[in-house]
Amino acid sequence: MPNSAALNPVTNKIYIANECGTDTMCSYYSRGTVTVVDGTTNNTLSVNVGYSPGGVAVNPVTNKIYVANWCGDDTSCGWGSVTVIDGATLATTTVAVGSGPNAVAVNSVTNKIYVVNGCGNDIYCNTCDGTVTVIDGATLATSTVSVGPGPHPPVVNSVTNKIYVANYCGTDSYCSQNPPTLSGQ
Repeated sequence: MPNSAALNPVTNKIYIANECGTDTMCSYYSRGTVTVVDGTTNNTLSVNVGYSPGGVAVNPVTNKIYVANWCGDDTSCGWGSVTVIDGATLATTTVAVGSGPNAVAVNSVTNKIYVVNGCGNDIYCNTCDGTVTVIDGATLATSTVSVGPGPHPPVVNSVTNKIYVANYCGTDSYCSQNPPTLSGQ
């Protein structure tokens, strides 16, 4: 089941995150995959990633692909992860992030990756308090920024180096009735 796609215009490769991987029954214990499509030939390859991959983003400058895995590397669905794919070799590296990562964006100028964690620091996801994990693309070191409840995919302005996250739940951690807000960094 495809969730999202991203394009590297430099290499003409398309990356599609598949929530169920190669499991046609889509069981809870299915590891996800990313289908790599060659834009010239339409030939495909598959790369294994974590459980329940969602958002995918590409840094065309470094030829790295970032995939947000809601359940990380285990089926208990505690902490999430990001799978980093080397676009040249398809080798992978895993970076731990917050709980419930569902979207990712890249600033190719600063080589920073921004991962929205829908459940923030709460592995049980009892509230909608969100965070953004910031990954340094060179070292894979991380830091965390709190954002509003119910965060949605980030957008990056690489000219001003500002990152924006729409917060579906406004300021209400339990997402009952507050109007949406916008977090900016």
